[in-house]
Amino acid sequence: MSLKNQLHKYSQLESNTAIDEFTDTLKKMALTGDRQYITEMLSYLDDESENVDVMKDIVGMAESFNVEDYIKAVLDSTIPLAEKSPDWLDYIIYRITNSEQYTTAYKNTLQLHSKKKEISNQLRMFLIRNPEKNKSIEFILQ
Repeated sequence: MSLKNQLHKYSQLESNTAIDEFTDTLKKMALTGDRQYITEMLSYLDDESENVDVMKDIVGMAESFNVEDYIKAVLDSTIPLAEKSPDWLDYIIYRITNSEQYTTAYKNTLQLHSKKKEISNQLRMFLIRNPEKNKSIEFILQ
């Protein structure tokens, strides 16, 4: 069974076994270093999930990939996450803006992204909710 199918199989997180299998699959995906898995991982973020630790595992495993690949996947996932999991999107952006390296990579990658306008609008909304991130967001948007 492919890793994507395995992740999907256990994604309901209905039992401790399913949770363990899901997180083990996340780890296997991360160990491949194959960027195709990052967007897939992020698609399972869910603001309604009671399994906060699993959601944090998703973010942590996604962050373990190459910085540029991770940032590209975050940008590609921004619009769907804004609709499905805005709180987790804020969590991700907050973490990105805690790192100068990630913030710079985000800025540079955003400049070339096909959804730059929509993502920039999401960043402005993020800034309203997180005014302490003004310096980082203004740097990204300049």
